[in-house]
Amino acid sequence: MNRLYAALFIMLLSGSTFAQSDGILFNHSDWNSLLQEAGKENKLIFLDAYAEWCGPCKWMAANVFTDPEVGAYMNEHFINAKIDMEKGEGPDLQEKYMVKAYPTYIFVNSKGELVHRFCGSMPKEKFLAKVRNALTEDSTYTFITEKFEKSPKDDPREVLQYVKTLDESCIPTDEALQTVYASIDASPENLVRWSDLIRDYPPVYGSELFAVMLKEQSTLDEENGEKIQTGISQALRKYMFGKLREGKDAYLEAREHLATEPVQDLDKILALSDMYYYKALSDWNNFAKSVDILIEGGRGEDAGFLNSVAWTLYESVDAENKEVLEKGLAWAAKAVELSKEYSILDTYAALLYKTGHTEKAHGMALEAIRTAKKSGEDYSSTEKLMEEYEN
Repeated sequence: MNRLYAALFIMLLSGSTFAQSDGILFNHSDWNSLLQEAGKENKLIFLDAYAEWCGPCKWMAANVFTDPEVGAYMNEHFINAKIDMEKGEGPDLQEKYMVKAYPTYIFVNSKGELVHRFCGSMPKEKFLAKVRNALTEDSTYTFITEKFEKSPKDDPREVLQYVKTLDESCIPTDEALQTVYASIDASPENLVRWSDLIRDYPPVYGSELFAVMLKEQSTLDEENGEKIQTGISQALRKYMFGKLREGKDAYLEAREHLATEPVQDLDKILALSDMYYYKALSDWNNFAKSVDILIEGGRGEDAGFLNSVAWTLYESVDAENKEVLEKGLAWAAKAVELSKEYSILDTYAALLYKTGHTEKAHGMALEAIRTAKKSGEDYSSTEKLMEEYEN
């Protein structure tokens, strides 16, 4: 009887162990051994190509790779590997598979041949959807890119699929886009035909096709007009960020030049680059004005954005500048309405303290700590915040 209870106890312990390991089970063998294992099991290798310092990599490891649904799917269909691209075999694999950003997810067969790839942090649903493409031949990175290289570049849907595939794999798209746009006649008809590509990956400002976009936008139907307007906005933001990197004079000169172009809602288009321009100058009044323009333009429902700009003011603005700090406090309050994540609650508490709302700040700080305890996050910074303002 004692042996029976002992056996049951061991089984319960084993069940508990497995329950705690419901996420992805990574095989930490060397690369050649992983390839051999993939051959034996007739599976692809899933490689999480990461770097130790990479924040999004850590987020994926903590929030997605530990999920039972993700673990069940990945453990059934793949040999899973996790390799730091800056250590051991990592640098050779990084070069072989052209890892340009972290995290990048690589899927290879037992011969080490690339089958599929994508990159970035994302919710589990999106991650699994992209993973499943690795097991669907005509949805893999290799199939899409090889098909594009062999076919004419005149089908807008195929071109957009190809460019998106590169982009989602953290592979530069500029060369492919330049080739495609160089082959397109700059005509109103082609604006409509290529409107989806133009919306997502527009031609550069100053090109012939871009000039037609500015000229003909108002003549298009509502749906295509909106797509072209989005393309114009994206192209100009990219252009102005380039000028921002060149320095203050280049940025202001380019902005003055754009004022002579027939660009609708120029201030809204340039608000993001303006925000960074004024941040670099520590011009917090104009920084706040740029943020308000972005909020009016739709970023007011983006909790992460609101939290980021509010924290910028907390860190950078003196307590005497009440008017600007109150702006940040309003942004932080809106962020809390949208999301109760620890970092967002912490930012709101910090700004409440800095603007003198100590009692409310204390309550918000405690709520942030409770939230952090539930999610397993480090809340020591909130405790230091409370000590700083309450002692």
